[in-house]
Amino acid sequence: LRPSSIKYTIYLGKYSFESKLNTLQLIISTEVSSNKNDICSNKELDPSNDNNQDSLLSEDYLKISLGHLYLYGRFIKRALINNITPTLISNKMLNETMEKDSNNKANSYIAIQIPYYTESIVIDPDFSILLDNTPKSTGICSTNSSKLSTNKIIGIVLGSVGLAIVIILSTLYILYKRKQKATLQNKIKNIQMDQR
Repeated sequence: LRPSSIKYTIYLGKYSFESKLNTLQLIISTEVSSNKNDICSNKELDPSNDNNQDSLLSEDYLKISLGHLYLYGRFIKRALINNITPTLISNKMLNETMEKDSNNKANSYIAIQIPYYTESIVIDPDFSILLDNTPKSTGICSTNSSKLSTNKIIGIVLGSVGLAIVIILSTLYILYKRKQKATLQNKIKNIQMDQR
């Protein structure tokens, strides 16, 4: 078991199959979510394998990322049937028909195909939670950007320049009026003094 892993065992008792050719499908749901909106979510099947397009998990690994948090799921290829025989099982992604991912939530639905059994079956998957400082830019990301667009920057600059011009012209006008008023008052004083 790897460090930082979540380990559990799935035990199923007797099940009434209609035929020995029938199988049982156990669906496991995994969700990683965050209340931050400015992050990306991504999902990869078997990150070590280049052929990730196959809906069957060839190496039984799933990697879900949300920002810097990565959840690795490993599904064992064998199950213990009737407490005797380790038997091959397969896993299949069901995401195409299930809930869609968003920038702050990633879901994964995996169907474990269980063959016919009579008494019980034991399945032993595990999940690892890892932190990574190099998040991928692929995946589903928020369309909200905290950066200002070019139009917004131009608008802010023009608005600031316009406001500065209005302040400067207003200040000059007030100073001109004060000077004109002072000159007029001086002329009135001089006329009054001349009349005395």
